Amino acid sequence: MKSGLHNIPAVPVALGWTAGIMLWWAGVSWLWIAVGVAVGIVLMLCRLHIVALALYGVAGGWCMATLNVPQQAPEALLDGYENTYSAEVQSVTTSKDASSYVMRIDSILASDGHTKALTPFVAHISTLPEWMPHPVGTHLRFKAMLVRPVEAPQFEFDRDMRFYYLRHGIVASAYVNDFAMRVTGHTDSWRSRLDSWRSRIISVLAHSGLDENSYALAAAMIVGFDDDLHVDTLSSFRSAGVAHTLALSGFHVGIIALIISIVLFPLRLWHGGRNWRLVVTLALVWVYVAVVGMPDSACRAAMMYTAFVVGRLIGHNTNSYNSLAVAVLAILAVRPYSLFSVGFLLSVCAVLGIVVFHSKLNPIHPKHRTHYFAFQYLTVTAAATLGTLPVLLASIHTFAPLFLVTNVFMALLLPWFMGLGIISLICSMLGIKLLWLSYLTNHIGALMTDGVSILSSRVPVANVYLSDTQTALLTVAIILAAIALWTKHNNLRIVSVTMALACGALFPFAGLQHPVDEWFIMADGGNTPIVMRHGQYVAIVNTCSPARHINASQRVLSRLDHWIKARRISNVRFVTGNFMFGPYSRRADVLTLQGHRMALLYRPGKPEKLSTPSHSVLICPGYRGSRHKAIEATGSAQVILSPALSPLRARELSP
Repeated sequence: MKSGLHNIPAVPVALGWTAGIMLWWAGVSWLWIAVGVAVGIVLMLCRLHIVALALYGVAGGWCMATLNVPQQAPEALLDGYENTYSAEVQSVTTSKDASSYVMRIDSILASDGHTKALTPFVAHISTLPEWMPHPVGTHLRFKAMLVRPVEAPQFEFDRDMRFYYLRHGIVASAYVNDFAMRVTGHTDSWRSRLDSWRSRIISVLAHSGLDENSYALAAAMIVGFDDDLHVDTLSSFRSAGVAHTLALSGFHVGIIALIISIVLFPLRLWHGGRNWRLVVTLALVWVYVAVVGMPDSACRAAMMYTAFVVGRLIGHNTNSYNSLAVAVLAILAVRPYSLFSVGFLLSVCAVLGIVVFHSKLNPIHPKHRTHYFAFQYLTVTAAATLGTLPVLLASIHTFAPLFLVTNVFMALLLPWFMGLGIISLICSMLGIKLLWLSYLTNHIGALMTDGVSILSSRVPVANVYLSDTQTALLTVAIILAAIALWTKHNNLRIVSVTMALACGALFPFAGLQHPVDEWFIMADGGNTPIVMRHGQYVAIVNTCSPARHINASQRVLSRLDHWIKARRISNVRFVTGNFMFGPYSRRADVLTLQGHRMALLYRPGKPEKLSTPSHSVLICPGYRGSRHKAIEATGSAQVILSPALSPLRARELSP
């Protein structure tokens, strides 16, 4: 008799492993971990195996997190001086705004002209957008002033870059002019080969006969290359709640596995062919993940699929919870810092939501196979959304009211589009041109884009900003709902429902409390913009050199986007002291930027009388007078003095 994965207690180990990584992040000493191991040994002798395994998992997670701490950069290199470095490109991300490299720096050019080897460390290098970025494996020499990357979030809802740097091992950052980079060689490593294969696939796909829209969708959904997606397409997919379909995830890997299984269906006719079909499908899924560059999201999905397939091969009575726990353990054992990735949390919570809620939400009995599987599109989507809801609202802060409709719509079309896209890719590699295939793929791609655009325009996306307490209440309510659905004890069901309703009653009272006035200094790539708010009015004072980022204003707005929406700010004003702050137009001393009402900029050498338009703000970032003499302004303009960019009074922003 086969013993399935249900006999392997992976759930407590996975929970303990996760807790161990979190304890490492909290700075818990190894002494407490040693105490936990000792307690685990005692509990094992007392036959409390589950608790003992959980404590062993805590120790394992803490140890793996400790062993994977990235190599730090020498302090002498972070002194604010420019040096010449040699580095190897490990990954590159290119957009219309900038090119970002993750590089492994291994040497420095000494003052005597000789190259001095360094203990290798990883740095994040930003440049202006490049037409032909340097591929993975390229050796570069460049001048840069390395600094410690800004890690901790500086204001509410600011992105927390600490986890991104931790996952990639980044310990330094710099801005480098792209023309200052000089290629010195190339390493033929497995990373560079995977990147080369991915680039070739993208090139072949671009010449496969697909139109611009279908090519961009196919490149994003099949290869994970989203640089060519139109901004309107990205906006409509986000508003419709289906932006996850544009990034390689478990959904796409599942579709690839489904397509491979359909192709290998004849293997079931042979004796033992069912297991061989699973093995070949699993192998080809990993080949696909390797060819597209092994992105983290695809690797996570492939590991989860591997756990479920291995469980199916070992025994028929596979426990879904244990299979998911084995997948989580495999991922966190290799990459412990994946725990801090939103993508990892969404993947795990989506699978967990499907396992917990899917069968309970489907009102059709499984014996009615046709109706049961037809209704399954709705129940799987609803279950996955229910499982990921706390993570979505806490990290992305958006909720699409029509998510059920749009996700079912995409679930129906996406397998066909990806299947036809893969066939078009294979035909293009073989030099075969099928006009009907391109015609059909283009029409399905247009149907997806137009359909999502129409659905997203009907009901706009809702911006949701929860406090930590509200997120905790929502998570507890979902757990209580799962208990109420699965328990067979009426008393426990009544208690669970009552407590869930209590969480809902407390939810509105645990919201965010915003101060009337606030200000902070936002460090952004060497710049120091000052942000001031009073009520629904905000002004941002900044000095920025175009050599750092020509799109500085757009980046600042992007970082402040959730903060502005959470406070329902209706009037945003940008001011700069050197007229070098991104794309703007200046007419009659009034700046306009990205459609926002801007402030009048004036840089006086001495106080004087000005004639200003109404509904404007006069900010003088260069005013350094020892005596605060009033600057007279006509109309309804407000005056804000900023001696040497010192902290400003936010209350002066009031109309």
